Amino acid sequence: MKSTHDSPILVTGAAGDVGAIGRNLTALLLAKGQKVRALVRREDERAKALCQLGTVRLCSVS
Repeated sequence: MKSTHDSPILVTGAAGDVGAIGRNLTALLLAKGQKVRALVRREDERAKALCQLGTVRLCSVS
């Protein structure tokens, strides 16, 4: 189902280790054509891997 709005969806904990739910959710949203902003604690290798999934804008809190 395609969303009727054009605003990006914010995924918090997107690069987290616990169950990789944030990464999986980000990949799912991108596959459905959604714009995603990913909140990450720091820009490390996991955050870089998110960018490789597609058009993800990172928001770092560190």
